[in-house]
Formats: sequence, C-alpha cells, structure tokens
Amino acid sequence: MLRLILSVFALFTLLTGSAHANPVRIESVEAELISGNTVIKAGEPFWAALVLRLDPHWHTYWVNPGDSGYAAQIEWQLPEGFTAGDFQWPTPKRIPTPPLMSYGYETEVVLPVKITPPATLTEGQVYRVGGDAHWLMCKDICLPGDTPLYLDITAGAEADAHPVFGPVIQTTLSRMPANPLGLTAEVAYTDKDVTLTVTSPDASALPGDGFMFIPATEGVIQDSEPQKTTLENGVLTLTMPRDTFNLLAPKPLDGLLVSDSGLTVAKISAQPASTAPAPVPDAHLPANIWVALLMAFIGGLILNLMPCVLPVLSIKVLHLMHHSKKRDGWKHGLAFTLGVSLTFMALVAVLAILKSGGSHIGWGFQLQSPAFVSALAVVLTVVALDLFGVFEIGLSLTRAGNAFDDRKGVLGSLLTGVLATVVATPCTAPFMGSAVAYSLTQSTATTLLVFLALGFGLSAPYLILTTFPALLKFVPKPGAWMDTFKQLLGFPVMATVVWLGWVLSLQTSTDAVALLMFMLLATAFVLWVYGKAQRKGTGLVWSAVVLAALLGLTYFGGQAIGRFEGVNTTPVAHGDWQPYSREKLTKLNTLKRPVLVVYTAAWCITCKVNERLVLRAPETLKLFADNGVEVLVADWTKRDAAIADELAKFGRNGVPFYVYYPPNGSPKPLPELITYETLADIITHD
Repeated sequence: MLRLILSVFALFTLLTGSAHANPVRIESVEAELISGNTVIKAGEPFWAALVLRLDPHWHTYWVNPGDSGYAAQIEWQLPEGFTAGDFQWPTPKRIPTPPLMSYGYETEVVLPVKITPPATLTEGQVYRVGGDAHWLMCKDICLPGDTPLYLDITAGAEADAHPVFGPVIQTTLSRMPANPLGLTAEVAYTDKDVTLTVTSPDASALPGDGFMFIPATEGVIQDSEPQKTTLENGVLTLTMPRDTFNLLAPKPLDGLLVSDSGLTVAKISAQPASTAPAPVPDAHLPANIWVALLMAFIGGLILNLMPCVLPVLSIKVLHLMHHSKKRDGWKHGLAFTLGVSLTFMALVAVLAILKSGGSHIGWGFQLQSPAFVSALAVVLTVVALDLFGVFEIGLSLTRAGNAFDDRKGVLGSLLTGVLATVVATPCTAPFMGSAVAYSLTQSTATTLLVFLALGFGLSAPYLILTTFPALLKFVPKPGAWMDTFKQLLGFPVMATVVWLGWVLSLQTSTDAVALLMFMLLATAFVLWVYGKAQRKGTGLVWSAVVLAALLGLTYFGGQAIGRFEGVNTTPVAHGDWQPYSREKLTKLNTLKRPVLVVYTAAWCITCKVNERLVLRAPETLKLFADNGVEVLVADWTKRDAAIADELAKFGRNGVPFYVYYPPNGSPKPLPELITYETLADIITHD
C-alpha cells in the first residue's frame, strides 16, 4: 500500500511544490527524503522522514543493529536556525545469520525525524533541508550506501500538510512502539546475565505467548542466545546471557518487549534494581581503603624502577651524591617528599574538578594535552641546561641572600620532587593501577589518601637514603669528577625532550612541533645570556626577569600549540596491528578468534619498553602467529572517551594495560609489566 501511495505523489507535485528529494537508487536500495508538510510555519516543528526501499531478501538495520551492521543516519546540513531531532525507529525484525543475530528491516522502512525551524522565517521563501544519508544494506554480502538527500520546502503564515507524505509519516508515527499497558521494569546485571523484571498493573494484561527483549543499545546481551522467561501474577522475568566482552550496563536500559509473533508489547525503560549487583564486577580492585593504601605505597616504590622516572633519575642521583656526606641531608629528603606530596594533591584537585564536569580522564591525563607536553619540554630543557652548566639554578639567590646552605638548597630538592611526580605520572606500575582506580570511585578524601600513599612510596627511597647517609658509603667523595658526571646526566634529560617532541607530533602537527623547537631555542638563548650574566655577579632582579621571560614564553607558546589539538586526526600507526574498536572486537569474538587488546600511549615510556622488549619480540610474534592471536591497539595518546570507558570496565584508569580475549570465555586482564612467559601461559593453556 505504501508503494502505491508513494507512486502517485507526482499528481500533486505541481499543486504542492517539492516536499521530497528525488529518489536515489544505490545497489539494492532506493533512498528518499520526504516531508510531511508542503508549507512550514516559523517556530513550528514539522516531520520529515528517510525512506529506504529494499530489493527482495535485502535488509538494513535498526538503531541497535545486533551482532553486526550499523544504523542509518543523516549528517544534517540545515539552514541557519533549523534543528533536527533523532530518528523514530519502528519495531525491527530479528534477522538471523548464524551464528549472528541482527535487528533490522526488509522491503521498506520509514524513519521519521522532527525538524524545528527558527522563530522567524521569510514567508514565501524556499528553504533547502537535508544532508548526507548513510546506511548499510546486506544480503549475502553487505554494502554501504551513501548519498546526499535534500528537499525544498516553503515558509508561510500557516503550516500546510502534504496530501501524500503527511499521512504516510503520521501512519508510521502512530505505529511506533509505546507502552499502552503501563508496564514498569527493573534491570539487574551480573557478570553472566542481564535480568529484566517487568511488572504489569493488571496481572491478566500480558498476552500468553512467549516474550523477547531487544535492547536499544548494542553490546548488552548476546543477541543470538535464547532468553529464559517466566510469567507469574503479572510479573514477567527475562534472563538473558550478558555480552561478556562489551559488558555495557546502561542506566536505564531502554528497549522493546516483543512477543514471539514479532508484535511489540511495550517500549520499556528499565531502571536499575535496588538490589542489583555492581554492573561490572572486578576482582582486581582492592577490598578496602587499607588494602588500597598498601597497594598504592608498593606501587609508588616500584614506580622508582619504571622507565618513566628515568628522566629525573639523573637529578635524584646527583642530589644523593651531593648530600651523602652531610648531616642535614634529611632536610632534602623531606623537601623531596613534600614536593611529591604537593604535586599529588594538586593532581587530585584537578582530577576531582574534571571528573565533576563529566570529563573522561585517567592517570597521566596531563600528557594528553599538547600545551602541557610543550611546557614540560621547556622545563626539562631548563633542567638539562643547568646540568650542562650553562647557568646555575639558585646561584643568584645564594649570592644575594645566602638563603640556602648549599649550591642548590632545599628548594631544589622540593622542585625535584615536583618534577619527578609530573614525569612519573604517565606510568602505571604493578599494584598502583588498581589502587588509583579504586580511589577514583571513592570520596575525594579517600582519593587524596591513596595518592599521598603513592607519593610516599615514590619518595621513600630518597627520604631513607638522605636520612641515613651511612647507606651511601659506596658513593665516592665529591670532587672535580662530579662536574663531568653532572654534565653527562644532562643527556638523558635532553633525550626525554626529544621524546616529548615525538609525542607532540602524534597529537598535533609538524607546525606545532616547529613552534616547540622555536620555544626551546628561545629558552636556550635566554638561559645562555643569563648564565653569562650570572658569572658577573647578577642578583635577584636578573633572576626575576629571566623567570618572567621563561614563564611568558612557556605560557603563550603553550597556548599557541594548544590550538593545534585535534588537527591531526590520523590514527597512530602500529605496524600490522589494527587500531582498537568495539566493533572489531565484537566481530573477532563472533568468529571465535583469540584477541589481545593493548592499551597504550606514546607518552607512556613503560608501554614502549613493553612493546619493544616483549610484544614485538620475534618469539612473541611467532606465538601470536602460531595461535592465531589478533592484536588490537587502543592508543590513548590523544584524549579518547571511548578508551577511558573501556579501561573503566576493568577497574583501570591508566596505561599500560593488556586484556586477552580467549575464543571462549571471559576476558582476562594481564599485568602491567608483561612477559613472554605470561603471554605464552595464558594463550597456550586457554
């Protein structure tokens, strides 16, 4: 009937004007954009619709396509002031393609969408409404469909319905899923099942045949698996196998309750049950605050051995050597600990503010900011030039007021603690990841305690060695050799600057990297001039001028570089490994392929060490090849809310992190410091 109605619309075209886009045929689908009005009124919403007509045995997809596919959409390009809502989706069919199950439409589908014009329109003017339509059509193969669809519609004093398309759209809207029985629903999630409890105000209202639930969000249930149903005294319970790979737990869970015959019983929005278990159980999180504090302290200790701390290790070694023979070395240990603690407290404050604003951030989040990366590169350049002897930090202060007891002073130890914390945060050490993830699910006070325990673990070795200098008997007596050694230690710091430039290139563009190089050149020139002036006995005024110049250079340069964020949309290359997406993982899961998901970032040195020494080692690559393991790389170099959400499902908040998905069974998280033996054991014995 719908085909018959649409076929006669040309009889009205001369009288009503154009209220449709000429049908476009692509492969086995004819697409058309229609309007329910020939004339629209300013500020008064009207209905349009995307119509897809499919050849026999072809289908397209619902808002939740199921195990495969994607839903139709339009990238709207509307006149100024016009806005478009979401598609209204009719009840889909279950389309089995064993072992997969999809939800979609055959023959024909009309997808209404409400469009709202602005409050002022010019009467008699024709407005063009539309955009680029995208859909997927499948039979034995799947083909994407893409075409621009636009229609012209006239503004008038009063709205006027289209005599053909108006009834078509209104009929479609009248058949949209609703909840005429007044059903209420609750949902509970476990690690294996999703349980939906539907209650009817009238025990006899629900029909007697079988029921099935179709969620509006993919990745919640195993769509191809049968659902267990019981109906007693007006209470319907559906138990559905959970999608163990995506582990999505929408709150509320929206979807359709349909009968076995395919008729819609109700459109449901199920709220979480009051007794529902945690949506994503995680056995890796600490049991309580005391366990979390212990894990954070141990993680902080181990952090000293992680590659991320190498850039400041040279500074720490130099300080230890310088204070090893002094009785007041404990002051520097305390200052270092204070610097670490203050920096962690600042990080907690920033995390709390950003989390409260709904940001998707995690451990090491600051290195996802190009402006921060450039600022850190400047700071490390300053440190390296100090080590090279171009100038001396604190020398002018000492000469001006003899404020410190030695060449660097307690302030230098405090600033070293700050720098150590900033550079260490890209790393996630064993024990530390779970403790940080636990803290971020608790109150701000608990988060602060966990981070302070982490900082105390990071600073404990330095505090102990400066408090008990006898432990450093192996350190030679200070002498001229220390100047040469000090200069040598500047090169690892400069290597870190080179690494930061590479990270920035992946986040932005070559123009941003060129700007950073100019900032570093200007920094070196300012400090070279300052070093010359220092040797002539300059005081606080010169120091203040240089500090202001460096702060201004770093701030304004960082702001300029920050504007390049998002310019580079090219995914970070990882050789023959594929970039991660939930769709790819789901597809490989349905094909029963083993998968290793690597959560990494260019600013995570530990990630790169793991990749070079273990993941890319010849014996590991052979292990993957022999067992058919697919590697998907979730690269977090740039901000990515989807990756942050995936990490959160496993109770993690930083990288590196690794998850192995066996052909059958639940995903298995792996340690942060991965080894070939760990991989071989889990892959070959699964």
